[in-house]
Amino acid sequence: MIIEESLSANGKKIYYRFIWGRGSSDRMSAGIFTYAHPKSQVEKNHNKEVLAMLELKRSQLILDRQSIGMGYIPAHRYKQNFLDFFEEVFTNNIRTGKRHLHISFNHFKNIQEKTANSGEVTEELCLR
Repeated sequence: MIIEESLSANGKKIYYRFIWGRGSSDRMSAGIFTYAHPKSQVEKNHNKEVLAMLELKRSQLILDRQSIGMGYIPAHRYKQNFLDFFEEVFTNNIRTGKRHLHISFNHFKNIQEKTANSGEVTEELCLR
């Protein structure tokens, strides 16, 4: 996987993206920038922290790619509590006029509170 740098139009920032192939779907913006010419200590510290985050993000993407089809879930993808995971899914996928994820989350949460379950999702719980 390659990390590509591109200079902004005004030349003040450097933006990054991940490339692991030649197709358009094989490129992903990192959503991270560094200062091209840091002027203060704050900007220098920002650059150091961002480069560390960029390397972490790169390693997580490599783990995701390598675990496809193996049944292995990388630690950064694994959520201990299913309700936390479900809540994150429906907040990230909010669409106007679509309430089915929110309603199903509330229903699932109510069922789990009644059974006083510790967050384990079993087939029996899902059937309820």
